[in-house]
Amino acid sequence: MIRWGIIGAGNIAHRFAESLKHVEEGELIAISCRKMEKARAFAGEYPCSYLYDDGGYGLLENPDVDAVYISLPHGLHCEWAIRAMKAGKAVLCEKPAVLTTEEMDQISQTSRETGILFMEAMKTRFVPIHRLIIEIYEKGVVGQISRIETSLCNKSEQRAPDKYLYDPVQGGILLDCGIYCASWIDELTSGIYGSPEVRNADFRMEGEVESYAKSWLRYKNLSGDQELRVMLECAFDEKKPRMLTIRGDQGTIEVPELHRPETMEMTLSLTEKTREEEAWLDDLAATWKGQISWNENKQEKRYVFTLPYEVDDFYGQIRHFCHCLQEGRQESPVMSLEASRACIEIIEMIRERKPDISFHGISIQYNNRIVRINTDRNLLDFLDQKGNGSLELADHIHRFYQDKWGKPLEISRESLAVEILIHVYCDLVFDRIDRIVEKIGKPGRLLKDKLAFLKRATEVIDCGERAVDSNRIVFDQLAPFRQLLFLILGDKA
Repeated sequence: MIRWGIIGAGNIAHRFAESLKHVEEGELIAISCRKMEKARAFAGEYPCSYLYDDGGYGLLENPDVDAVYISLPHGLHCEWAIRAMKAGKAVLCEKPAVLTTEEMDQISQTSRETGILFMEAMKTRFVPIHRLIIEIYEKGVVGQISRIETSLCNKSEQRAPDKYLYDPVQGGILLDCGIYCASWIDELTSGIYGSPEVRNADFRMEGEVESYAKSWLRYKNLSGDQELRVMLECAFDEKKPRMLTIRGDQGTIEVPELHRPETMEMTLSLTEKTREEEAWLDDLAATWKGQISWNENKQEKRYVFTLPYEVDDFYGQIRHFCHCLQEGRQESPVMSLEASRACIEIIEMIRERKPDISFHGISIQYNNRIVRINTDRNLLDFLDQKGNGSLELADHIHRFYQDKWGKPLEISRESLAVEILIHVYCDLVFDRIDRIVEKIGKPGRLLKDKLAFLKRATEVIDCGERAVDSNRIVFDQLAPFRQLLFLILGDKA
């Protein structure tokens, strides 16, 4: 029997304790938090012998505790996981296990030095449907994989600046929901593809954290002759279908509710090439009571498999961890130390693309050879109040880009300033140009039509160097006339 202690008594700890009641191999004996009143309330719901209000120190000193579940805020996971392992306690740590690959390396080193089991609580890998998804994926039923898409977007109604999600260090949606996406991505690419390259990343910011993130990654297989595109998308300010999608040249696999999966849907193109796969899937459907249907022209066959949880979505990972501990394992074969490192590495790579907001709160993202500026209220307020603020902003962008990439941004400050002003004030610019042209007896409509391609109100201003931005030449040509633009805009410039 594995005797458990929990450090942290929040909502996740309650869900863990409820699930643990159904695990024959484990029992809860200790709870630790910062207030005894809260510990007593927890023990009243989930009876246990030892209660602590010292944050975790006493629990780790208790010789009766075999394993600890860490359900503290993200930023405390590494510190307390290491303390627990050094105290001889096996550790099941709520996701994300760490904030950085450096922290994960520290945990791995401690686990290996002490010989103590550590596992990240990536529950999606331990639900019944997971085994079926991986079996079908590894069988290659849908053919050559060209794209994997993961999306976990929610619209939270309980967003508040004092919540951990808004902490500049441990907050943001990538560490919260994005880690589930990263886990699927790691599992579906590990051993087949090399390290990913971040092709692009889009963000929406609330304060200093990202409320939305979407990134496309590029993988090459280990032999280097095939490429895979992978999308990671997550949000706490927008609700979208929460889905894992695997696209192959013979079919598609879809997993709704990728963070709490119970169903897998698959579409197979029926050809001579897929006849063997069809027979195998039909047998699988008979075994697992899957539903089968065809499209109207009988060219595609659809399979739906549903495997409910055993108890709940926590049960599988707790039971697996208990078995690992009983077998004397130092790490899980399903959620290994290396897997946890790979997951946070994906998140870390995307987070490195987060916008800079150090300049008057303006959100600026620095990609290689491209700068993206959000046309939000902070930018508008700055430009409205500063007068010639576009040049000051351009100077800041050049300095920050040099520091980040170690090379200069090949866009002149004047060209950059002109692009910013035209995008932000496009309606005002063209209205005033039209009036001037009409006053000198020329039809203003002609000029408007010629420059209509510039008149686009965008949420993001993409300022790229000439080699990657076909519009750059336009702003370069307009740059010598920036004083005229300032004159046209008046107090706005």
